[in-house]
Amino acid sequence: MPRVVLRNLQSNRCRAVCPLLLRLKLNADVLECPAAAVDLTPAESVLLAGLVRAAGQPLARWQLAELMGGGADVPAAATTEMRMARLRKKLSAAGAQGPTIRAVYNRGYVLSCAVQLS
Repeated sequence: MPRVVLRNLQSNRCRAVCPLLLRLKLNADVLECPAAAVDLTPAESVLLAGLVRAAGQPLARWQLAELMGGGADVPAAATTEMRMARLRKKLSAAGAQGPTIRAVYNRGYVLSCAVQLS
């Protein structure tokens, strides 16, 4: 299995990270990898699927609101950040390593780990 070496800039140490394949089962709202399965709420499942489908492009808060069915009602920045924080924790619990969802200044959020939809 290939390994990628990432440099931790703050402590100047190297650590090996083995990339895992995470799979999002949309019909069951479950995020699974070979070692664990994590239950997601339907809202988290929709958000993660939208980030996966964006293919590395940032999704703005209004786009995330549309995914959630909010239409023109854009949630507050703190609400969106809280949803992303919970989703980051669940991605980490499923085995994702490193930054999972990045906030791109003035643009939105982008998925930084590999997730397959099924």
